[in-house]
Amino acid sequence: MKQFYIFTFLLCVGITQRAHAQQTIFSDDFESGYTNEADLAGVNGWQVFANATAIVKSVNNNGAGFNGSDWYADIRNDGHQVIQQVLALIAGETYEFKAQAKKTGAWASLKIGAYDLSGTSGTNTVLIIESASSVGVGYAEKTISFTAGYSGNHAFRFTKGDGATATAQVQIDNVEITCTTCTPASVDDFNKLKFTISPNPAQDIVRVTSNDILEKMELYSLTGAKILEVKGNNYINMNGISSGIYLLKVHSDNGSVATKKLIKN
Repeated sequence: MKQFYIFTFLLCVGITQRAHAQQTIFSDDFESGYTNEADLAGVNGWQVFANATAIVKSVNNNGAGFNGSDWYADIRNDGHQVIQQVLALIAGETYEFKAQAKKTGAWASLKIGAYDLSGTSGTNTVLIIESASSVGVGYAEKTISFTAGYSGNHAFRFTKGDGATATAQVQIDNVEITCTTCTPASVDDFNKLKFTISPNPAQDIVRVTSNDILEKMELYSLTGAKILEVKGNNYINMNGISSGIYLLKVHSDNGSVATKKLIKN
């Protein structure tokens, strides 16, 4: 009987642990899909915002990556640079954002942060940012953790501060974003909303089709600014909107949210 109780206890503990298993929603070690000395922007979802003199590239340098790997992201030159991933998160769940980083050359600083892109509390509102901004000469792990206040797009962002000279560089490797509280069921439920955009790329009228009843649609720029919001129909008029890449966030009447890229020619 005692053995039965012990077995039952261990089984229950195992079920509880599995129910809250950590879910990786993005990871990148820069080891595949990249071209040496090529711009990082647009590869594997990376978005880059930098001044005219800034350079953000993927680099293959024998053994110079974390733990002796060859590839990493290199943020070079004097000036202010930002690289980010935009991901849809689930309200109430806790997320961890971590990466390995080091400096090379002259003085440089790096901050990692999570940003609110909903527009309800201000575009690009900082949710949390690592307080220690300096980066050492050897790789060190930078980590933040926060709980999402709404379901929808958030930005996970690296910000390199102004360097003292043009040789100021920061290397980034082994980026990982995980949901530490998500259950497989919650992730599946969040991703149930499926929709199509036609045409895409578009010039004027865009039609959104889904098996779900759509409550509203929101169009955002890549920097998180809300361009327009549509309720009551499945059409978006893109006339008057500048050419470029946008994010279309669709809400269903059951609370599901999904986002896709929309290109305006």
